[in-house]
Amino acid sequence: MLNAGDTIDGLAGTDVLAISAAQTVVLGATTLTNFETINITAGVQDITTNDATVGAGQTLTVNASTSAAAVTWNGSAETNGTFSITGGSAGDSLVGGSGADTISAGAGNDTISIGSVTSTGTFDGGANTDTLQLANGANISGATVSGFENLTIASGGTVTMTAAQHAQFTGTVTAAGSETVNVTRRRQLHHAGQRRDLFGRRRLDQRAHHHGVGRRHQRDRQLGDRRGHLRPRHVDLHRHHHRRRHGQRHPVARQRRQHRRRHHHRRREPDARQRRLGHHDGGAA
Repeated sequence: MLNAGDTIDGLAGTDVLAISAAQTVVLGATTLTNFETINITAGVQDITTNDATVGAGQTLTVNASTSAAAVTWNGSAETNGTFSITGGSAGDSLVGGSGADTISAGAGNDTISIGSVTSTGTFDGGANTDTLQLANGANISGATVSGFENLTIASGGTVTMTAAQHAQFTGTVTAAGSETVNVTRRRQLHHAGQRRDLFGRRRLDQRAHHHGVGRRHQRDRQLGDRRGHLRPRHVDLHRHHHRRRHGQRHPVARQRRQHRRRHHHRRREPDARQRRLGHHDGGAA
């Protein structure tokens, strides 16, 4: 059993702490440090960590997957480390810190809470009916969120999420006062040259030339419309700069000249009957 006045230091190496006795404890700055893994196997747990519990840039793994008792883990004081938490089969209440935490609640009717942070972590409610609880200012649009049915927003709070995240909450949405949900969208390229907005409408992707469609579109504009439409002015400027930079004519202009020469010679060449009768462009034989 942990006590707030304890000093337990794992020092160097990979250290594991096993917990099986029920307890309620708020860890101090030196109560528990330099541990990499905590295994919870039994007993109802209510543990609140300190910012010093996880070292800067380190990850503390909390594994309660074999426990049938409820686990309450509050890591909201953590500012420079991360948690990887796995809940048990009971109804757990799990709170991460301000880092990119990974929290999987497991079985039971669980609650995972996210504070007033912009989170890029991974949060999975698991089986049964689970609730995601968001504090005022929480932004989960960059996080991976799955397995939740219910959503609870702090009274008067403003939270941010994607449309897909918002759509997954098919159960109860609880908001005690006047709350605001900002729904963002992520740009998605469906295929070359097309992109869909939030309402499913297709639009031209300006970066499509990287996929080939833009190149064909650009080539058609350079060659001009075969139905007789005028070529855009910027194409002539492009040809001018190409000639000045590379010391040669633009490849499109060269293709046009070659095309005219082929057709010009073809028109001047006499056919067999003309050669026989001596009538061709060069005069009588």
